[in-house]
Formats: sequence, structure tokens, C-alpha cells
Amino acid sequence: MSTCKARCFGRVVVLHQRPALGSAVAASDCAVEERPPPPTAVEEGVLVHTLWLSVDPVLRCRFNANTGAEYVAPYEIGGALRGAGVGRVTFSRCPELPIGSIVGGRSLEYPFAEHA
Repeated sequence: MSTCKARCFGRVVVLHQRPALGSAVAASDCAVEERPPPPTAVEEGVLVHTLWLSVDPVLRCRFNANTGAEYVAPYEIGGALRGAGVGRVTFSRCPELPIGSIVGGRSLEYPFAEHA
């Protein structure tokens, strides 16, 4: 799920603009977009419906062009916000992840999207 720009769809929370340095993130800095599923979504093997997303204070630095930390990349303008999340598998071609499985995104990389 780390390639969320290509694979997340439905309602997706994206970074619209970077907030001013030192200021709080405003609702106008983000947008909710309706994105269609990519044509290859089913062919890729697993589709997940998001159940839970974590909004954590550590995500604030990702709104800056430079996060100040090597272990976390900044959000891209127009890209989905990412953090911790949990979802349920709704389609699978992978025997290790049958339909109904509960999965979690890699720390800080689960897309803020309805489907991934």
C-alpha cells in the first residue's frame, strides 16, 4: 500500500497546499477527492476497505516540504495523506489474505482513503 497515489480510490484525503511554517494545519490545506479505481485494481490482487485511520501529532511534520526527520517523507501536493490505518480485505487473489481478513498499513504509510 505504499504506492497509495496509484492504488487508493473512493474518497481520498489529499494535500491541497502546504500550511505556513509554524502554523496549524487548516481545513483549506487539504481536500477530499473522489477518485475512481484504477483499471488494474482487481488484477493487482487485493482490495481493502478502510475501517480506521489514526491522526497522530507526528503527522504534522509531513505537511512541510522538509520533515526534519530521515525516517518519514513529506506529503506530496495532490497526494493522499498517509498514517497508521486498519482495513478489511474485500477482494483477494492472495491465499495469505482471504476476503474478510483485517490488515494494517505499515506504520505511517496507510493511505487516508476509503479503499486501497
